[in-house]
Parts: sequence; structure tokens; C-alpha cells
Amino acid sequence: MSAFLGHLPSFQRYLEGDNTLPNYDVDANGNIVLMAGEVFCRVPGCTSSNFKFSNTGNLRNHLKTHASVSLAPAKKAGRYTNESKMTIAAWYNQHFGPPAKPRIPFTVRGEISVKEVKKHLATKHVVTFPCGACASKQGAKCPITPYTCAYLTRYFDVAADFDKDDYPELDDIDVVAIEDDE
Repeated sequence: MSAFLGHLPSFQRYLEGDNTLPNYDVDANGNIVLMAGEVFCRVPGCTSSNFKFSNTGNLRNHLKTHASVSLAPAKKAGRYTNESKMTIAAWYNQHFGPPAKPRIPFTVRGEISVKEVKKHLATKHVVTFPCGACASKQGAKCPITPYTCAYLTRYFDVAADFDKDDYPELDDIDVVAIEDDE
């Protein structure tokens, strides 16, 4: 494994397994494209798809047992260029990056559900209210003031449910950053 991958959170999630793996991309010659660090077989129907190979070389050897798969010759060992590292990191981030933030829960009356918001925040170990942003803004209610509450901004997809243009009073304030409490 390349050292730069060891610091990539999405690569760590990939190594944990239990992921939905994408199909292989193929090059112009019809050969499958392996990403640096890959250790799981992605051939559809393979009985070893949940097996974690010790390295990409062992995965390559396994892939040769599949008659339907064509592999390009292995590249010579060496350092990756910065461009290659960015491409590899982007691939892992795209397929195994952090999940999207959840939508804000609403009550049947169309108001933000404080109970459900606080229940979700508790899973993130957030139990102190108000947040710094709401405490410093007159009239803000924590954790339910869109585009002011730092908890909503950090842990929910506020933009999916609220249009910032509907809150002109927020144009001249900045959301206060909160400490990482995870």
C-alpha cells in the first residue's frame, strides 16, 4: 500500500469492507483498471468478493483466475506523481467518502423538530445548548435557527431545506465555528 493512502479516511473506510463496490472501469484495450491499494475483488458474482487480499499484487493474481477479466501488465514500482495521487484519492473519496449530511427533520406542522434534531446531535456527542453562534445572536434559538446555528450547519444539510436568500438578516453575520466534539 502506498503511504499517502494510509492517511485518507475514505481509503480507511474501503479497507473496513462491507462496502458496495463499483464495477471495474476498463481502458481502451478492454483491460480492467485497478486503483492503487485495492484489495477486494469487484468481479460480479465472485465468491471471494468479501475476502480482503493482503495487497494489490495478490488481488491481481486472483483476478487472473477469472476468464472474463483482462488485466493490463503491472506498472513498474515507483513513486506516484501528484496528479496520480489526486486521481486515486478522488476515486476513493467518490466511492467511499463520508456520507451526505442528513436532511433536517420536521414536525407535521412544518417546524424543525427540536426533539429529533437533539436526538441526532446526541449521536455526535453534542449535548450542550446553545451553540456559540446561537448564544451570540439575539433571538436565535438553538438548534433550530437556519444559517445561524452552528450545530445545524455542521450536522445537517441546511441548504436542502432552506434558501439562504430568505434570510437577509444573516448577510452581515458569520456562522461561529464550533469545536470538534466528536
